Amino acid sequence: MEARSTSEPLVTTRARSQALGGNRFTAAEPPAKGRPSVAHVEATTQAQLSVNDPLLTPEELSALLGGIPTGTLKRWRSQRCGPVALHVGRHVRYRRSMVEAWLREKDLEAASWMAS
Repeated sequence: MEARSTSEPLVTTRARSQALGGNRFTAAEPPAKGRPSVAHVEATTQAQLSVNDPLLTPEELSALLGGIPTGTLKRWRSQRCGPVALHVGRHVRYRRSMVEAWLREKDLEAASWMAS
């Protein structure tokens, strides 16, 4: 592998992909239904995203959500419509605070639907 010169800026794969027009998502695109917006995720405090925020396995999340099958969670991840998932190595985990934020958002959607 060729060594990079120190004067040459480091270009990440994502930046290179965006420069080549390979980015599938644009800033103007609304977030997928049921998924927290970028602004919502950024507004989450650092305290909520600290090391003390427990990470849940898909099985633990399934139990927390009343027995929703793990296959449904997997489908939600692929469709980007469920709670935000983290990939730690090859393992999937969910931050409890993000799951709770997603549930609050679903509560608001249900309340506005009932009010209409």
